Amino acid sequence: MTTQGFVPTGRLRPLDVQRDLLAVADLIALAFGERLDAEGHSLIRHMRQAARDRRFLRWAARQGEIRGMPLSGYVWEEEGRIVGNLSLIPMGRGRRRVYLIANVAVHPARRRQGIARQLVRRALEHVRQRRVTQVWLQVDVDNRGAVALYEALGFRARHRRRLWRWVGL
Repeated sequence: MTTQGFVPTGRLRPLDVQRDLLAVADLIALAFGERLDAEGHSLIRHMRQAARDRRFLRWAARQGEIRGMPLSGYVWEEEGRIVGNLSLIPMGRGRRRVYLIANVAVHPARRRQGIARQLVRRALEHVRQRRVTQVWLQVDVDNRGAVALYEALGFRARHRRRLWRWVGL
């Protein structure tokens, strides 16, 4: 139950890249719409393009977890529709394995019902099963609901950044 007394309906399941990628891209666009910058919109376009590329989808489905690629995670499904998503991206820090939690998105009509909490808890189980001790996530500091959720689940702010930009080689 959440603080509002809702019990989330639906089911949590692993992301199936072949089946879910387009719906996840649409959900992320809806959930973060006004907050997306040009790079965020570009990511959504690339996700949608990849979702239509059968060769890529077959390749991705065989890969499992690849360092630096968001090919794994969890979705929350209700009546055949994806209404929640969490991407798990394996990273490295020297010899240490680290996971990045990204794209935690819940359909606006389903927010504050415990879906994000269930997704994050399952992701943390996933990480513990792999004996990884460090998990990073990125959240907009102005998103007070998300910050409160992550703090309640044991996350602590280590760094604050306003903009991340990759400047190709």
